[in-house]
Amino acid sequence: MPIKYLQGARYLNALSLDISGGADWVLGSYEDGGLNNLVIDTGLWIIPERYEHDLAGYEQIVKLRDSNKALAIDSMEGSQVIEESQITWNNNPKNRPWLLGTCMKFQCAVVNIPALLQSLDNAPEMA
Repeated sequence: MPIKYLQGARYLNALSLDISGGADWVLGSYEDGGLNNLVIDTGLWIIPERYEHDLAGYEQIVKLRDSNKALAIDSMEGSQVIEESQITWNNNPKNRPWLLGTCMKFQCAVVNIPALLQSLDNAPEMA
């Protein structure tokens, strides 16, 4: 995820999550600064066809800047500069508009955060 879209990270066990209601891809919500923030089940949202709930090892969240969304993650490994030449670009964003591309060198997806937020905001469960 481009760092300019991140607001911060926190450990899940440090949050008091409200788990009542919501879509199946929302793990819960927490209040911070008077705002209600949704914690997204990242694996379920991004790769629902391969997601196995029992294997999720979420320990942290990454709060997305200028939104009320946080992505659940297993762990934060730090930041890495990825050169454009190292990215295999997603030439068909219709299927996964949040996927800018992949970087095999670091075995990661390059995430289009504005597209991800737009798809979350437009999801029927959020309307």
